[in-house]
Amino acid sequence: LGHGFAEIEGFDLLGSLAHCDKLLTERGKIECATGVFMEIFDAPTESHERGQFPEDILSFCKDLPEFYSVVCMRNSGAQEFKRSNDLERAFATCSRLEGDFAKECSESMGADFHFFFKGEVNSILNSCGEGPDDEVVGGCINGAIFSSLVSDPEGAHSILLCKSAEERFQKGCFSHLGEMISGMYGGSKRQEFCAKLEGNQRSYCLGGS
Repeated sequence: LGHGFAEIEGFDLLGSLAHCDKLLTERGKIECATGVFMEIFDAPTESHERGQFPEDILSFCKDLPEFYSVVCMRNSGAQEFKRSNDLERAFATCSRLEGDFAKECSESMGADFHFFFKGEVNSILNSCGEGPDDEVVGGCINGAIFSSLVSDPEGAHSILLCKSAEERFQKGCFSHLGEMISGMYGGSKRQEFCAKLEGNQRSYCLGGS
């Protein structure tokens, strides 16, 4: 819906988001807003030039209405990277956020890295590895796992991503991968999927230690 609203409103952000306000659920509003931001600032339909965020992305995000401020802040690091191609600035943008927002911001960066680097594993991991600490790096890798599963639901690429990560990130990576499979397809599918792995990797995937 958000993509269509953006086009109807001539890619005006607030005008487009006003249509999202008419949806009844919080989830619906957030998903609608995600489509609006994607269409205006990423221009996936290639029907117009990409919109540009102000220099201070976070201040811009915080001034938006409640639901839409959340969407904007979650994606602020990824948008900074798209604008500046500067990993340090992008991760610094996420670091300015508090609590879960900072975590979600780094995950959003990883999700975008998957597409930005066209699934090239080393480029994704090297970029996530520029994060300021292991928690941020792990969150970034988890975000890449999400996009990887969207692109390859069978999970072969996701497995390669986890196997290629530094050893200290593999437990979190395989555990998150198993959780994603369970959330998307159910617990029985998780058992089947994790059976492809061996040793600790299988254990982590199944949620073991």
